Amino acid sequence: MAVILRLTNSDDFNERVPEAERATVVAERVFTAETGEAAHTVSKVMWPTPPFPVHLDRWLDETKPDVVVIRLAAYWVTFRSVPLRLKRRIGRVGEALSDVGTASARVHWLAESPPYHLARRALLRTIGGDANFTVDEVMAVLEASARRVLAREGTVLVVRGPQNALSADVSPKALAWAEARRFEFHRRARDLCERLHVEYIGRDEPYATGDDPAVFFGDLVHATALMHRVRGEEEGMAMAAAWKRER
Repeated sequence: MAVILRLTNSDDFNERVPEAERATVVAERVFTAETGEAAHTVSKVMWPTPPFPVHLDRWLDETKPDVVVIRLAAYWVTFRSVPLRLKRRIGRVGEALSDVGTASARVHWLAESPPYHLARRALLRTIGGDANFTVDEVMAVLEASARRVLAREGTVLVVRGPQNALSADVSPKALAWAEARRFEFHRRARDLCERLHVEYIGRDEPYATGDDPAVFFGDLVHATALMHRVRGEEEGMAMAAAWKRER
């Protein structure tokens, strides 16, 4: 049985999408159909801070995976947050406000309500917001992580590029800014994978914007079953192709 270590984000654990329809399970099914090899996935949440590659080393030791999938989230570099800006600029008071804002975003009915979106957009256009990371910061973590995986002889690596320029503000100006960041992230990740001879999934055009109700829930961040199926099928095919080449 092939062990797949999946470095992912909260979208893979979204309880509003039935488990059998989530990208993780879809990818497993496609991989098995293409290779004839049964698969078991161990999913870990990736947050690209500088210490992350050290955590990855431990997970590699624990799981001894045959395949590692790194899912890069555009959210890390495109989604601007008012609470995060307050936290960074006004210390303890900002941190307290940030905690309240983060907690409210986790309440589905609130985070998906029109008044919540209107208020958040008004704050973004007055106070402004910060993304969690710069592209440079994430790329440094990605390269360090990729090299750790590749150092494990026989381990296959697949990288999923950033798909959608997520933004709480869906004005043309805000979406253009977010898409420029997503494209830079995608381009640099693709180029790194080419240099390292790693399977990469990604394209120049975004799959959709966050306000597309067929693709995203009302929080503008988490994907519907439709996008899970698209992701899973692409990832399963990429894993199978890389697996076949390695063997």
